Amino acid sequence: MFITQVFVRRLQEAPFEAVPFKIYKLSILTKKTILFSVMIFFIGLHWGVEGTVYSPFLKQYFNLSLTSLSLFISLSLFGLAFSSFFIGLIRHNPRLNAKIFLFSVFLSGAGLILMVNRHLSLSFFFRLIHEVGDGLLGALMWLFVSRLFEKANIGGSAAILLTVMTLGHVLGSLSFASIGFHYGLTYPFYIGGLLLMANAFFGREVFRQANL
Repeated sequence: MFITQVFVRRLQEAPFEAVPFKIYKLSILTKKTILFSVMIFFIGLHWGVEGTVYSPFLKQYFNLSLTSLSLFISLSLFGLAFSSFFIGLIRHNPRLNAKIFLFSVFLSGAGLILMVNRHLSLSFFFRLIHEVGDGLLGALMWLFVSRLFEKANIGGSAAILLTVMTLGHVLGSLSFASIGFHYGLTYPFYIGGLLLMANAFFGREVFRQANL
């Protein structure tokens, strides 16, 4: 974090001022923002699977050592990093961006389900597919957040949406951990993946009504 301070000095200075709460209320309590919040809440749920039952699943299915387990999880994150970077290379087109976002949500869900198999290489491949989907949707999600709000209140409004997504993560962690350890470690992947795939179809309606 200290290294980043070197680059911060190069940014243009921007004025900061207090924004009245009623301004946030007007921007948050709109139909398009509420629909978008529901969508990202369900996206947040699936991270509860990865944060709780994924490591026990890998140990149970593949009996990986601690080093192998760490490599298995971390190397796939390069897929997330490169797919996020890819978003900066595509042309600025709201309809195209929406299509890629919905495809990435579906891809993330499919990868989450298909990584549950007994073949180590295939499991890693579908884990990589899932991370590619997560990278695309993660980058595009904040692009759409920037379109939801005015510049004057985008910081606080985005923080509220981040809170919604974090609540999804928390609820997903509590729910999927309980499901995994009571009924089997594969069920959270199936449920989380199906919720993501269903969320992609719900997202079509969100984009149609929100006109992002």
